[in-house]
Amino acid sequence: MKKKIAALLAASAIFSILVVAFDVMILSTLTGIQSPTLNLVMSAFTALGTVYLGVAVILLLLLSTDRKVFWDALVATMLALFFSVVLKIVIPRERPFEVGFPQLANAELGSFASVHTAEAFALFGVLGTAYKRWRYPLYAVAVIVGISRVYLDVHYPTDALTGAVVGVACTYVTLRFHLGAKLQAYIKKLSKK
Repeated sequence: MKKKIAALLAASAIFSILVVAFDVMILSTLTGIQSPTLNLVMSAFTALGTVYLGVAVILLLLLSTDRKVFWDALVATMLALFFSVVLKIVIPRERPFEVGFPQLANAELGSFASVHTAEAFALFGVLGTAYKRWRYPLYAVAVIVGISRVYLDVHYPTDALTGAVVGVACTYVTLRFHLGAKLQAYIKKLSKK
């Protein structure tokens, strides 16, 4: 039993070293291609993953006739926000700019996981599922939001990857279990009281 535990600890240590090496290698590569023009482009894409864009899109959906997409987008995005912030609290990790990489954007809380990326994957995942014609461009925007967070040195690649997984999982759970419709029904029930 002791040998198995020792082997597991050794494997965990090696995996951790490989993850850190991967993160630093990608960050160093992206830092090497930074330019004022690319900084502006990546800052614009990072803005697509903010709460403000999510609120704007959700408000537009609220005004549309497709209420199901509105409720699904709202629930998936809020779940992504919640779970990615929980991860930040439970797994505190310094941001790349706090350990020597240049700071190209403002950021709060810890680095792990990327809230911008999680919200982008959740929101654009729901929209891509609802509007199949726009699926690939929407997914591409979500990917670029994640890349922009790493490019701007506010996240490690594994932070963005984890954010993407959180966003996709929140989209899946929301759609699979009809959470948008359930929230809508619950709010209707409350408003009748």
